[in-house]
Parts: sequence; C-alpha cells; structure tokens
Amino acid sequence: MKNAHIHKYKCLTGARLLTTVLIAASALLTITSCGGKRQYDTQLDTVDSLIAAGSYEEAKTYSDSLSVHSEALSHSQLMRFNLLLADVANQLYEPMPSDSIMTLVTNYYDRHGSANERMRAYYLRGYAAHTRGEDPFALEMYNTAIEQADTTSSDCDYRRMAIICSQASEIFSKQYLLKLSIEKLRLGEKYALRAGDTEMAILLYLHTATDYEMLGNIDSALYVSLTSFQRYSKAGLEQDAAIGAIETASLLMSKNKYNDAAKYIDIYEKKSGLFDEDGNIQPGYEMYYYTKGLYLIGTGRYTEAEKVLKKNFNTQDLDEKEGYSRGLSKMYELTGKPDSALRYARIAQKASDDKFRTRSSERISNMIAEYNYNRYKNDAIKKTIEALELRTTNIVLFAILLFAALFGIYLHRRHKVKQEQEKEEYKRTAKRIEEEQEELRLIQQKKFAKIEEEKDKNIREMQVLLSTYRLKRANKRSHKCDEDKWKEIKKSDLYKSLVCIAQKPTAKVSEDIMNELVETIDNNIPRFRKKIVDCCPDINKIEYNVCMLVRIGFKPGDISRILRISPSTISKMRTSLLQRLFHKNGRGKDFDKLMTDF
Repeated sequence: MKNAHIHKYKCLTGARLLTTVLIAASALLTITSCGGKRQYDTQLDTVDSLIAAGSYEEAKTYSDSLSVHSEALSHSQLMRFNLLLADVANQLYEPMPSDSIMTLVTNYYDRHGSANERMRAYYLRGYAAHTRGEDPFALEMYNTAIEQADTTSSDCDYRRMAIICSQASEIFSKQYLLKLSIEKLRLGEKYALRAGDTEMAILLYLHTATDYEMLGNIDSALYVSLTSFQRYSKAGLEQDAAIGAIETASLLMSKNKYNDAAKYIDIYEKKSGLFDEDGNIQPGYEMYYYTKGLYLIGTGRYTEAEKVLKKNFNTQDLDEKEGYSRGLSKMYELTGKPDSALRYARIAQKASDDKFRTRSSERISNMIAEYNYNRYKNDAIKKTIEALELRTTNIVLFAILLFAALFGIYLHRRHKVKQEQEKEEYKRTAKRIEEEQEELRLIQQKKFAKIEEEKDKNIREMQVLLSTYRLKRANKRSHKCDEDKWKEIKKSDLYKSLVCIAQKPTAKVSEDIMNELVETIDNNIPRFRKKIVDCCPDINKIEYNVCMLVRIGFKPGDISRILRISPSTISKMRTSLLQRLFHKNGRGKDFDKLMTDF
C-alpha cells in the first residue's frame, strides 16, 4: 500500500506534460541565442525546471542530449549535471550514478552549495546507496541530508525533508524496526504540513497504520486509518480517501465489524478509480481481492469468495499468494471440504516459507552490508585520526620552532640594543673627556690652580669610568670564553667519571681524580681560582673543591658522595662560603645559584 501511494507522487499529468513542452521550447530558443558555457547553464536550468514540473521522461531526454557535451562543461556545471542525472534516475526508478560520482557531488555542494542543494545532494547519494542494498550508509546520508536544512530560511525545502523521512521509514520498516519507522513517518508528516502539502502529510500519517498493524496494535492502526479517511475527505481528496478505505475495511474485519467494513469496501470500489469496466483492479492493487474474499467469507457468501480469491491466484507475489491460499483454505474448512482446505493450507505454507527464505536472504544481505559499512567506517575513522594526529604533531613542532626562532630574534635584538647603548655611552664619555681636557687646557693657560685641580680630578674619574667600560666589555668576552671551557669540561671523561661516582654510593673517588679536576680548571680557567682566592684568601682545599663541583653543576647530595663528607657538613660549608665569598647571608641554595654564574 505504501509503494502504491508513493508512486502517485511520481506520475505525470496532462497539465504537467503541457508545461514540459512549453518549458523545453522556451529553453531551446534561449540556447540558440547564447554562446560559450552560459548556454549550458540555460540547459541545466531547463532540466531542473522539467524535474520540478514532474516531467521526468522529458527531463531524461533533455539531459541525455546534453550528456554529449559533458566534456565542455565547467566543473560547477558538471557537478550540477550529475546531480540532475541522479534526481531524474531517482524519479524514474532507474540505476543511480556510482558512489564515487555522488561523493564528488556532495563534496562540491558542501563547499559551494546552498542549504537546499546540499540536502538534495546527500539525499540522492543516500538513495543511490539504498538501491545498491547499502541501507546503513543510506540512513547516514539521509540523516546528513536533514542536517543540512536551514529551517530558519523562508525557502527551506520541507517537502524534500518529508520525502527523506519517508525513504528512511521504508528502510526501517523493511528491517522490522517498526517504531523507528513510525517515528520517521510522523516527522515526515510534520515537514509535509510545513511545506503546505496536505496530501503528502495525510499519506505519511496513513502509512503508520501498516506499521501499527505489524506491531499487533490493531486499535492504533484502525484509529489512524479512520482519521486519515476523515482528513482526506475534509481536504476534498475524495479519491485518496477511497484508496485508503480498503485498509480501513481490512482492519474493521479483524475486529469482526463486517457491517462497517462493507461501507468502506463499497467506497473503495466506487470512488478509488482503480477499476476498469469489467471490475478488474489496476496492477499493483491486487491485494483487494484478498480483502474482498475475507469479507465475503465472513458474511457467508462462499461462492462469491471463491471466485474473487481465485481471480488472481496465479500471481508471483508471495504475499498475495499466501493471502489467497489462506482465504480459500478457511473457506473450504467452513464449507466442509477438508481436502481442499488442506491443499490450500499447504500452498499458503509454501508461499510463507518461500517468503521467509527470500526475506531471510534480504536480511542476511542487509547484515553483510551493515558489517561492510561499519568496517569501512571504522577504517575511515582510523585514517582520519591518524591524519589528525600527524597534523597535530606538525602543528606542535611548527609552533615550537616558531617560538624558538622568535625568542632567538628577541635575544639577538636585545643584545644588539644593549651593545648600541654601551657604544653610545662610550662615545658620550669620550666626548666629555675631550671637553674636560679642553677646559683644563684653558684653565691651565689662565693658571687657575684650584679649577685645574678639580678638572684633573674629573678627568681621572672619567678615565676610571672609561676603564670600567673597557674592563666590562673585556670581561664579557672572557666570560663567554670561560663558559665554552666549562661546557668542554662537562663533556670530558673526567666529568663523566665524577657523575658515575655520584650515582653509585659504593664507588670511591681517588685523590688523583680531584687533583686532575683542579689541574684541568687551573689550566683552562685560571681566573676561577684567582678570583676565589682574591675574594676569600683563607679558603681551604675542601672548600675550593666544593666551589668547583657546584660550578660544574653537581647537586649537594652528589658532592657529599664524591667528597665523602656528610650532607650537613656540605650544607654548612655552602652557607659559610656564601658569606665569605659574596658577603651575603642566606641558605646553601643561594650560594649554589651565585656560584653557578660565578
């Protein structure tokens, strides 16, 4: 019943055919007056207009004539052409384009399409997957299509949203996920009402009756069926109401309400427009014979029932075959013909078994499709995560390198500014000396003894200041040289030996190792001992060793193990050396900091 009603939405009327001819004629006139790629835009507009008018055969013919020029289309035109081809194939139940083509289409409209265009592209990609039996992927595409809709926009395509919900419901119903099917149908009904399509809204609502019936909820199914009949009648859609009446009659008979059922069967036969002059029903609606047969059996009209049930008995449709056979079996049982009843019961059972095998095969195919879909989806997620991790790593590395470069530039500029400031200060001081010397010369010439003495004093002070600047610059150069030598000592085998001793409490340090360390520092950095002795003349050998070990980076615990002196003694030495060397009060860690920069 669902498919029969949906098919109505894909049929052409005479009025639409006339519209098609007019559109095609105007489009051809436009094409002849255009040049370059713009003419293809006009042709694509024509195909789109034919689809919107419901002229799907003409749209297919027109798009086929355009396909010979596909190589001349721009990228955007080609994507639109593929989208329209898919839409035409969807409407005409023809093979859909491959997923690779539909992927290109959805990717393009993701970047360049409007909300309605993106929804259309994802819907058609989902329908293409459904035709290939890939229902899990089809449902994902349907959900993605709905997500693209801009419900705040005045031109939101609610009608397409309703169709998408109907397609999703069909998949759920086929997999016996009937509650999900009902949920989608009710959502589709809401969208159809927002689109102003009352006929589609009632149709989707009516489809829920079938799902309720399959759930065994006959009361809900009957309520929906009766309500749909009233809504159709109120909207002036008498033929649609009549077409749904046969389902209402079937449900009433399941409640043994044959008198009420007769009313709706009569409406179906007189107003549905599905019967020819000889009383034969149109193809696709043959289940009417089963419903009518059950009604005749229920009212005791067995001869008529037999004639009706056998009218289409040779059908290949397993549902119809099973229904006719069960009806005939019931009738022969009631009329006292057990052999005939058994015969048709066996036929019904065989049709049921064949139907079960077919549906089991379909279910297995769906399970395989779902497994393949999940496997491909997991692989895609894994690759996405790997790409994201690689991208994150690259970003972090780039950020680190950028920070290091910027910090290096900052240090270089700060050092350069400081150098420039010192040069300027040096020049100003030198200039002031020259000025003072000139003034002194003048004063000497005038024999101003007192002024001469003051100027001489100023000159000496300036010279001392200048010497201090020179010494400071020399110390900086010397300090850099010393730092390089300290780094070389830390890379030496001697230093590594001391590290090993510090890490192994049971190891013993020899006097030769300490003597070698003293000799190495004295030879490479003689200023170290001289400066320490100058600042603290009474320093002893052990205290000097502590200074050396702190300077090359050893911690108090390491020094304690190397010199075989208790940690408390080392702590006291460091506090004492802080006062004697640096004339400061504090703790041992203050000494370590000052000595590390010494």
